[in-house]
Amino acid sequence: MVKSPEQALGVVAMEISTEKYGEVTVVRVSGSFAFGGDVQLREKFAELLKNDVRTFVLDMSNVAFIDSIGLGETVACTKRIRERGGSITLVLAETGKTREVFTITGVDRAFEVFTSAEAALAD
Repeated sequence: MVKSPEQALGVVAMEISTEKYGEVTVVRVSGSFAFGGDVQLREKFAELLKNDVRTFVLDMSNVAFIDSIGLGETVACTKRIRERGGSITLVLAETGKTREVFTITGVDRAFEVFTSAEAALAD
């Protein structure tokens, strides 16, 4: 039986949670951000934008695996947020595959990147 990259890494399905800190909403993503997760993230940000949330910290420090679909949806969500006058900062673990993907593709340059949500909130 051939395993997907996520299965080979023992990665669990993607989970999304949110926490509000004053005017800032932290969107925490964990697990495997691959095909299917794109819809989850899109719907979460659409719901928040509909409720007039405009300032975000996207915490991906616990994303163990991200594919091109996940990376593309991160960029697409960021574009929608900025088109609506919002702002978004990114949290990535100091090391790991997710940071590597963002760095190799250059997508990290489109964000202010922090290593913890606490540091992003303090900025």
